[in-house]
Amino acid sequence: MTKKWFVAISGKNEGPFTSAELSDLFMKGDIDAYTLVWRKGLSKWQPFLSLKKEIESTSSPAPAVVPPPVPVPAQEPELPEIPHSEIYEVEDEVEARAEVEVEAKIEIEEETLEPEAQNLKTPSIVGGVLFFVTVMFTFLTIYLFSYGASKELTFRNLSLNVLNNISKKYTDSKFYVNFGIDKNLETVFAKSNLNKDAVYEVLFTALTRDEENQIQSIFYSKAQSIDGKLKFDEFDFIVGQEILQGEYEIKVEARLSNTFDLLLNHIFGRPYEFFFKDKTFLVKDSVEKFQEEIKKIQLNRIIKEKENFEELLEKINTLKSILSSISLNYFQTLEYKFGRYAAKQFAAKYASGAGSILQNIIVTDYKNAFKISKERVKLQGLSEEILSQSKEISSLSADLIKSLEANRRLNNKLRASLKTELESKKEQVVSELDALSQKIKKEIESLN
Repeated sequence: MTKKWFVAISGKNEGPFTSAELSDLFMKGDIDAYTLVWRKGLSKWQPFLSLKKEIESTSSPAPAVVPPPVPVPAQEPELPEIPHSEIYEVEDEVEARAEVEVEAKIEIEEETLEPEAQNLKTPSIVGGVLFFVTVMFTFLTIYLFSYGASKELTFRNLSLNVLNNISKKYTDSKFYVNFGIDKNLETVFAKSNLNKDAVYEVLFTALTRDEENQIQSIFYSKAQSIDGKLKFDEFDFIVGQEILQGEYEIKVEARLSNTFDLLLNHIFGRPYEFFFKDKTFLVKDSVEKFQEEIKKIQLNRIIKEKENFEELLEKINTLKSILSSISLNYFQTLEYKFGRYAAKQFAAKYASGAGSILQNIIVTDYKNAFKISKERVKLQGLSEEILSQSKEISSLSADLIKSLEANRRLNNKLRASLKTELESKKEQVVSELDALSQKIKKEIESLN
């Protein structure tokens, strides 16, 4: 095909081009419908639109020619008048062709975009699934790792009664813990209805008191639960140095220790800390047997306390006997004629009999006699009163000896006077001893 067409591009002529090459430039958009073109035979440059049909149909060869100078852009090109009908026809054809090209391009783009959209949608779904699987796998790994690390806890060296008490279940859904102690009183085991791994901190306070009404034992311990089971074998004693059998007040604070459980409870708004306060028995065997033993101990203590008070009653009776013996000996010595001789005889009888017994009562260590007794305060108080009466009787005996020595000769009138004086003093001492006896008897009745 002959290259005969020249094109004015940016004020310069380009070419020559064949008709096919020129049409291709138009189709590519390198030139438009109003780009000036020229060939040999045309008097002037003309728009591509006016020569489009010729360019598309031209195929005859033409000799090489030199095109005329490209018109200066500032000057209006002198173009022949183009009929309006031809312009409209060309414009309609261009618009129709452009519409076809646009529709074809849209169809191509839709066909291209539809797979791309599907491809974009598919990865988003797959990515979501992969994310969900990754999260679940992470949770499952944490769960298996946490629970896999737990070891089984076995209750050992417990009596059947204690084991049954620990394993007891309650219908109440609230958090609770059952406690029990081994046969050696060295390890405390427990079972909680919280069947999740947690750290437990417990304060044990004994409710039994010693003879001085003081708390006997307070201690603290901490343990890690395994499937709700606990073992406390390390203790910090606040009061006392060992675990004693008896009833205790317990205060429990538990906190979940498993990461998976903590995460789930946090997500669902459930608690991860739990508190419990109650009373429980820490005994080797059944609580019933322990309480029976306590009753026996208490009964023995009561019997012992009664014996202590009855011992004081015996002392009072002894003082009364001593007082009677002193009176009898005194009345006998009054029969002598001479006072000094009578005093000597009375002093000898007193020393060999009532005096030695009375001295034993006086020198008794009442402060330490009832040291282990729970009623020692009352016993010591009553003992002090008995001691006071004993000293008074001893002082009375000394006064009687002096009164005899003060009278050289004894006559009937003097004898009667001395007897009356002694009877008065004796009656006063006996009255005080009887009042003291009534106090002691009331204390004994209160122990029943």
